[in-house]
Amino acid sequence: MTKLHFNHRFLLDVAEAESHGAILDYGCGDGAMVAGAMARGVDFYGVDSFYDGGKRKGAVLVTSLLGRRIFELEGDRIPFPPSYFGAAVSNEVLEHVDSLETVLAELARVVRPGGWVLCIFPTKGTWWEGHLRMPFAHLVPDMFGLQRAYIFLCFACGFGCVEDGVSAWVCAGRKRDYLRRCTRYRSDREVDAAFLGHFDGFESRELSWLLSRLDQSPSPLGGLIKTVATYSLGQRLLIWLVRKRANRVIIARCA
Repeated sequence: MTKLHFNHRFLLDVAEAESHGAILDYGCGDGAMVAGAMARGVDFYGVDSFYDGGKRKGAVLVTSLLGRRIFELEGDRIPFPPSYFGAAVSNEVLEHVDSLETVLAELARVVRPGGWVLCIFPTKGTWWEGHLRMPFAHLVPDMFGLQRAYIFLCFACGFGCVEDGVSAWVCAGRKRDYLRRCTRYRSDREVDAAFLGHFDGFESRELSWLLSRLDQSPSPLGGLIKTVATYSLGQRLLIWLVRKRANRVIIARCA
């Protein structure tokens, strides 16, 4: 089995430790986390829109999970009855959805009362555009060619990756179009309001995410970071840094 991405391992670890009942992966992509969960004996399902030219759907078909453990979204609707799941997880998906309110309402519908939803995703406040692997690209205004020029400059500075067979300028245009078409970065205030509107409160799990990452991928600074994490002010600093460099990590409770 292919080694799971760290985020997938983190989500699965939390799911195994804290969930009672079936778990949903919202935006499951090629089904890697579903397959990984099943290999660990976890009752896991996935849903996705499979909008990207059929590539991910083809990958899911190869696994024979489509229609058994992985299902296609029916528009915005998750094709399961109310309160079917004990929990739901989502890895770097919410920055792509057109309506965060609609998605959260659907997740709240299919997760039973007392269950939870754990989401990892970037917001407008992050400094790092992870899809392009360069800083600030999503924050540069898309006017007068400025965003495209910025992406081109980042390529010249060694950030990101220019596609084979095209010039850096052409590739910068494609990446700009991708950001415009496929990402919806929201402010932290918008995100907080949306979660509070559909769940019975939420908690930040950035610190748990960071410490888990250090355990799985040791760093020379790991000892220092863990020491900083023992102090209240240090915890707030580390949470802020995770949000700026990577993602929000939110666990919301269903009423």
